[in-house]
Amino acid sequence: FFCVAPTRAPHRAVVWQMIRHRHHHHHTQEDGDEGPQRDSAGGEMSRSSSSRNGPIFWVVVLHIVVIAWLALGNNSDGGNGGGGARPSTAKSSSSSAPTLLTSPKEKAKAALSRPKSKSILKSSSSSTNEKGVVPCRYDGHCPVGTTCGARPVRNKATEWPGLCQPFPVLPSQTAPRTCLEACQAELELDEHYYHETVPTIVDQFATTSSGSPQGCLLHYTYQREPPNDERWKKLTAHDGEPRKFSSDPLPSIATWVTTRFRHLKRRDPIIVTKGRDDGGDDDTSRANGQTWQAFCTAPCTSDADCQVGSDYMTSTTPPPFHCRKGSCQKTAKYWQLPKSNNPPTEEMVLVTGANSAYFGGLQNLVSSARYWAPNHRVVVYNLGLGESQKNMIESWPNVLSLEWKTGIPDEYPDHVKVPQVYAWKPLIIKETLEKYKFIFWLDAGSTLSGPVKPVENILKRNGLFLVKGQDADMTKWAHPDMYQWFGFDKETMTVGPSFSGNTQAYLYPSRFVETIVNKQAACALDKKCISPRGSDLTNHRYDQTALSISSYNPVVRAPHHTEYLSASISDLRSSLSNPSFRIVWTARQSCRYYTELMKSPSAKSYWELLADKKREAKSKNGA
Repeated sequence: FFCVAPTRAPHRAVVWQMIRHRHHHHHTQEDGDEGPQRDSAGGEMSRSSSSRNGPIFWVVVLHIVVIAWLALGNNSDGGNGGGGARPSTAKSSSSSAPTLLTSPKEKAKAALSRPKSKSILKSSSSSTNEKGVVPCRYDGHCPVGTTCGARPVRNKATEWPGLCQPFPVLPSQTAPRTCLEACQAELELDEHYYHETVPTIVDQFATTSSGSPQGCLLHYTYQREPPNDERWKKLTAHDGEPRKFSSDPLPSIATWVTTRFRHLKRRDPIIVTKGRDDGGDDDTSRANGQTWQAFCTAPCTSDADCQVGSDYMTSTTPPPFHCRKGSCQKTAKYWQLPKSNNPPTEEMVLVTGANSAYFGGLQNLVSSARYWAPNHRVVVYNLGLGESQKNMIESWPNVLSLEWKTGIPDEYPDHVKVPQVYAWKPLIIKETLEKYKFIFWLDAGSTLSGPVKPVENILKRNGLFLVKGQDADMTKWAHPDMYQWFGFDKETMTVGPSFSGNTQAYLYPSRFVETIVNKQAACALDKKCISPRGSDLTNHRYDQTALSISSYNPVVRAPHHTEYLSASISDLRSSLSNPSFRIVWTARQSCRYYTELMKSPSAKSYWELLADKKREAKSKNGA
């Protein structure tokens, strides 16, 4: 019974009847039956009547059955089905029988699928707490269909400031017109610039102030933009003001960048819960990718419009949200980390890797990080560096650590050690994300050309930062067998330009960890996926193709921020010591400017030089 019944659907109704019977018996015992007495050692004393021993025995058996049934049911679910639809830590779907792992390949796959216990917070061993709720600091931390709302009660010493909460819909109320208009106007721009699609609103709801300010929720479908649609071709910048109504003219991309992230807080696929044909309960959830939802907070005129209820407001703490330029934004002081927080670093960690051929590009990249991002440490992975090069790297002041000091670990399959297969990159990204929680991968041939604050802000809001580039159609460099590995058909899947593998940033936890990071890492370990038979650089781009397929998944639809990427020095400021809007330049090792600029250990960062200029100006004005 223990081995078979929990996995057989017809028994489920019977088990629920047993649970209801146990619930009734429990209340009867509380109301009148004293229950079994315990001796001073904590043991249960026997009852005098054999008729009373029977129910106790079956109650114990019932508990064991239900626990085993639930455990096996969860493990057989096959994942979260919606790219983060459930806020629980994913478990391996392997057989319950223990398996002896003998080969390096088996060990590598087991290590990849093994649940991790590390977390930023000591008080939380995974991305969920004991109640299955995800603690959060940013909206980007939250699973599908939730947003980071304030805690009603918080222990500042140990707890994160927020919890990922479902959108608090009020079906019987009509959302404020101002919220609906502002939400649709912002949504249209995001769909246009991120996906080149046009949204169609199919439903709308009001939302209550439960952890988040009052607002509205839009359900929408989308379609590809017509190629000759004049409405989208002629982008008109209008005095830099945010777009308030869907009838307003569209701003240029530069204006959109400065006015986005106002009211629209989340764009997620709608999770569909499938019921069982026999009338029983079925907790299987999935996102079909056809209908999406946009959660927005209402426009505001004062901080009072951004209140989230009296339970969240105290005289000793600032309110969770405040009104800034007409929209409700998080109050920085409220959302500070707990005092007990002790991660490896609270700043975003830059990650890269190189072999000896890319040492020159690596040195310039790390030097550019020292100039533009002096508060961010750099983690470097050894992909074939010489001993003297490794010694130099460890002496650089902003390098946090040199990993894989002896090269790519032996426990990985042989194809991971082939540089041109690029299987090592998804594995590095997964490894560092689990360790540091807040990472920015850059290829060693690239260079920073401006401050990284935009990347940080986008990660906090979305959970990932990706860019596109190199081509207009990824299908020319994508092997059909990789599509099949991910469960898609190359002929029917809707895609576009390739996502770039040289610039990626991720937040942990987020809904993209399972759908992009873990999927890529699993693909990297399987040679049939990362390097299908017959693939080479003329028809396949390995890790970049895996990233693109994962990102174009209709239940993922990852946004891109190619506006911050430059493929040519002509896109940058004439002097590389001044900040450019395009903060990542894919220089392909052609730049050595920052290596020379930061050659001296006493060389100053951009921010230090800026502070010096301000002090000089203040001194002159004072004189």
